[in-house]
Amino acid sequence: MKKVVIPIVIVVALVVIVGIAPLMNVPYQDTETYYEDEPYVVSEQYTEVEEQAVTQQKNAVLIDVLFVPWRTDTFPTYIDISGKSNCLVKGQFMPQLGSPKVGFYVYDDTDPSQNIGTPENPIVAIAPVSGYTFSFVPERSGTYYFRFECYGVIRTGFQFDVEWEWQETVVETEEVTKYRDVTKYRQVERQRTVTRYEKGSILEYLRARF
Repeated sequence: MKKVVIPIVIVVALVVIVGIAPLMNVPYQDTETYYEDEPYVVSEQYTEVEEQAVTQQKNAVLIDVLFVPWRTDTFPTYIDISGKSNCLVKGQFMPQLGSPKVGFYVYDDTDPSQNIGTPENPIVAIAPVSGYTFSFVPERSGTYYFRFECYGVIRTGFQFDVEWEWQETVVETEEVTKYRDVTKYRQVERQRTVTRYEKGSILEYLRARF
């Protein structure tokens, strides 16, 4: 009987030892903290320089004079129409006293007369006249002549005024504030369940699996 019991005890002891000995990698669940980049959108302010073409109305006084005509009086003035539009030259003359008569002509530096004698191709021509209001469109850049010719002796002054009007397109710049959406990133804490392993007995392994 003793011979039978001893092997049984040995077997039971071996089973117990094997069952509780940490011989297996036993899985278990664990909560892990980690960080990841999370995108988010913000509105960002920025400035931008914008160009805009603007048409400006301009004018310039070409002649403003009080004079007493004597035989022939010529007033030259240079007009540059380059880069300009809707050019218009206008003016008037008037005696201070009475109504003395004069001849009045406007011509440019292409006129064959070359300031000698009466202009051959005048832009404006009126004679005889005491006072007059005139206007014309300058067709080219150059020197324009405003000429008076007397009819007899004149003893009073003439007020003579000439003005030039035009339009000019200029580019103006303006700093404009604008907004745009920009994607940025921030770190966010998260948690996840992971499976880990530790040494354990067969019994613990079986319990974890089933």
